[in-house]
Amino acid sequence: MTAVQPRVVIGRFHDGSATPNWGGRATSMALAGLVARAAGAGEVRPLNGTFNTQPFEHGAVPEGAATDDPSIRFRVIRETAAAIIADPQPGEQSALLETLTGADELWMNGEGDPILARKRTTLARTLLIMEVALQLGLTVRMVNSILSIPPGVERVHPVVTRALGDVLRRCSSVVYRDPESLELHGTMFPDVDADWVPDALFAWADLPIHRSGDFGPFSEGLAPATAQFLADRTPYVAISGASGPRASEDDRVAALRELVSGLREAGYRVLLVATDRGDAWLRAALDIEGTAYMGPGNPLATGRAALAGAAAFVSGRYHPSILAYGVGVPCVLMSSNSHKTRSLQRVMGVDAREHPGFGQGDTAELLADALAAARVSTRARKALQRRARRNAAGVTARFAALGRDAELAALAGRREDVAPLTLHDTPV
Repeated sequence: MTAVQPRVVIGRFHDGSATPNWGGRATSMALAGLVARAAGAGEVRPLNGTFNTQPFEHGAVPEGAATDDPSIRFRVIRETAAAIIADPQPGEQSALLETLTGADELWMNGEGDPILARKRTTLARTLLIMEVALQLGLTVRMVNSILSIPPGVERVHPVVTRALGDVLRRCSSVVYRDPESLELHGTMFPDVDADWVPDALFAWADLPIHRSGDFGPFSEGLAPATAQFLADRTPYVAISGASGPRASEDDRVAALRELVSGLREAGYRVLLVATDRGDAWLRAALDIEGTAYMGPGNPLATGRAALAGAAAFVSGRYHPSILAYGVGVPCVLMSSNSHKTRSLQRVMGVDAREHPGFGQGDTAELLADALAAARVSTRARKALQRRARRNAAGVTARFAALGRDAELAALAGRREDVAPLTLHDTPV
């Protein structure tokens, strides 16, 4: 039997043009690497994340469907996809069809989109892209995805649930990135087979570890003062923001300054790491002696090297925390807009409390945990790295298996009805 390498489109691929966010960029690159290498695709085409973050469906919604109802996009997924295929508007709609045409499969990078909220336009657009691919006859796989109900939401809107379930039932693979998402899936969609493996970004845990030098290759893009900060081997703690609900500007700035001052009194310098443009407020503590700042537009290699030198990482950001765990840096995690930081501790086998965001909890407790993390032994750091590498092995093997499924489907000339995956729990 001659192997056939499928032509794969990766949906929601962030190259920095949609957002400078470290997480979107890093996990997109990691996922593309898994597909191109482990999954054996003959051709990999990225479908940029701008299709999820910016409107592209206007002009395709059927007449009479326009309304102020925020769930309208979810009500007309199939109709909108059919309209785009039948009469694509110049620009994004034509570009979407051009990217999908000639492909065998769409592997949609689910990421954080399936956080189930009535107004979440990124989820509606993700489902619309998948629906277009399904109607074009491609095999569609949802991979590397969360499934979560936002804090404070007691009931998911039924239109959102129906729209998501309608697409998932026609996917050939549904692979979540954490066990909590799979558990929720089993409750919401018990008739749809699914499984989970650790996030694609864990694959980077196998890469060599570098430390930032003074204007070396792993200090690219840094301000001179920050490059010099990182070249100094005096211990430092890295701090980023969070994606969850925020306290007032005054409260979070006061909490941040209290945390930074406490770390300084204990002998640690502080690197303020804005991994998303929404973290720019961290600059409010930059005037404290012994601090430095790096922003979301920095190269990922520079960011990873900066985290590798930290004694600990305090964060409410999911993917930057995976980067830190991958280089053996202990994390003190804050809550987010979903279960993602809590589930990351579960995937890593870490038994630790999850703190409220800045200005919403006890800063003294956050400081105490940050200091305890910064003082962990070299042995404990190596144990974290080993766990991250086991996760890397798990996700690499799973994507290799998905690739074999894709090759068989391509060889058989099929673009649908691929055998469903077996529901299982992946050990880490």
